[in-house]
Amino acid sequence: MTLAEVVSSLGGVAVVVSAIALAGVILSAIITLFSTSRSKYVDVIANERIKWVAATRTDFQQLIGSLDHLRHKIVVDKAEISDLQEAVAVANKLTSLIGLKINADDVEDRKLLRVSNWLSYFASKGTDEEYGFTRAYLSLLVNFSLKDEWEKAKQEAAGPLRWVWLKAKQQWRVRKRPALIASSIPMSILEKTDNKPAGEEIHVVLDAPRHKQEDK
Repeated sequence: MTLAEVVSSLGGVAVVVSAIALAGVILSAIITLFSTSRSKYVDVIANERIKWVAATRTDFQQLIGSLDHLRHKIVVDKAEISDLQEAVAVANKLTSLIGLKINADDVEDRKLLRVSNWLSYFASKGTDEEYGFTRAYLSLLVNFSLKDEWEKAKQEAAGPLRWVWLKAKQQWRVRKRPALIASSIPMSILEKTDNKPAGEEIHVVLDAPRHKQEDK
């Protein structure tokens, strides 16, 4: 092989090596861009979920607290309904706020709203058993809902393998919930609160939810 042929051959190798290096640089840039974009997306979504969880927890805590106050005034202090309009307005405002935050297309979220409405009704017209167990039922449902949102935030931030594990763990946890509810809440309360108020509208505290059987 002549010197010219050797130089030519080396030049071809150099071109190939340069092309490979260039492709590596481009691929690395694409991966970095994708990773950065996904990281920003995950950060935004996760942060928004965390904010939603915190705000919704506060809303339900305030709602239950306002209904506890209302019931105490009615049952213990024997207050007249006409003197409780301010307390009623606070409870209704919180119920409406919660209704705006939840997903009306989600079965579990609609259940949250139904049980909230029934708790509002029982606060003024229910027995101690009805109010107490419905309060406990609503607290369970709120905890389930907020836990689900937190788990979604973790799944979105996880890699593919960890996502599979977290998803399976969440599904296992969800499957245990009916038994937990059945062991804590009487069937009579579950059946009554499973009736849908017509149109899923928000009911004022002193109005009874209207019974209307629909497809669950």
